[in-house]
Amino acid sequence: MTSGAIHDNDIFDGKKDVRVAIVLHTHSSYAMGGAQAQVDRIIEHLVRNTSSKIYFIGKHIADDAGSKNKYKIVRIPGPLWISRYTQLVDAFGLYECLREIRPDVIYQRDGGAYTATCAVYSFLNRCRFIFHVAHDNDLRPFYRKIERNILRTIDQMMHGWGIRKAYSIVCQSKSQWLVAKERKIGREIFVARNFFSPVDYKNRKNYEKIKVLWVANLKPFKKPERFVEIAKRLEATNLEWIMVGRQDDDYSNLLEEARSLPRFQYLGEQTQIEVETLMEQCHIFVNTSVREGFPNTFIQAWLREMLVVSIEVDPDCNLEKEEIGVRSGSIEDAASFIKEISENTYRMKEMGKKARAYALAAHGPRNAEILTAILRA
Repeated sequence: MTSGAIHDNDIFDGKKDVRVAIVLHTHSSYAMGGAQAQVDRIIEHLVRNTSSKIYFIGKHIADDAGSKNKYKIVRIPGPLWISRYTQLVDAFGLYECLREIRPDVIYQRDGGAYTATCAVYSFLNRCRFIFHVAHDNDLRPFYRKIERNILRTIDQMMHGWGIRKAYSIVCQSKSQWLVAKERKIGREIFVARNFFSPVDYKNRKNYEKIKVLWVANLKPFKKPERFVEIAKRLEATNLEWIMVGRQDDDYSNLLEEARSLPRFQYLGEQTQIEVETLMEQCHIFVNTSVREGFPNTFIQAWLREMLVVSIEVDPDCNLEKEEIGVRSGSIEDAASFIKEISENTYRMKEMGKKARAYALAAHGPRNAEILTAILRA
């Protein structure tokens, strides 16, 4: 890994090809979220199937991140502590990294001041700028509530300006595509769904003990308290409840309440492999977020024959249309459906089979090929 100055080395052999700068605030070596998981898969596909020169530019990166990678990792120079609160302080450092790399295309996720910096570099250097929507709010920065933190407000304003200057917008769903088109964001708009490689899977779930799983970082917009409330409402059942995720805010009181419930476990932060192992054992996946993009956890759960119960999030309204889950609309209806479906294991199994078939068809490697074509156009 380098910081500041960039020098090619022996990881880039072969013919000269497209130079791709992938810009994301946090690398997966430092913390794993939905954006990091998808960026890892995109980079893996590019490295394996093209001769492009790949540079990852970010701020929060583990010190040993570059030791095993076949692409270049560049840390934006400057203090780490303040960049937790705003991307604004990294604007000049990011621009300098781009200037030294001289990319043919910039690919960015996670909107903020980085979006404006990429847009400025793109305009001044005739470089294609592609913004990939990671969250529905990425397309609504102009309507967000003004925050008390003035630096984050400036971040939002810079993102709002920068995303309108992007040449290409990549959306995760048709509903995002419609929003981008309506608001005239980007010269060209594409849909490339989140993707995972097909996994060999044989259903060995124990349907005598139904397990309900919630996976997310504990944040206000994820509404973890809704999951605990559902478990409280179904306390009289024999359902087992598992909550997984890093605490990004103080939820000690909520977790204390949750641990007092029968058959409730909070496992803290888990690796992707550990989460997927849990999914192989669990039956129902619950999403309680107010708004998201396309949750990777939906796809991971479907691939392991789990049905999804979501209170609000349902990209392209596929849950009920494909019979792979339900959008309940309320805590009450979520609890009611979970109780009902847990008593009908035949229907649960059938929905699980449909979920896996849907995930394989809609979220397979073809989406990586679509995105690669966009990047190399």
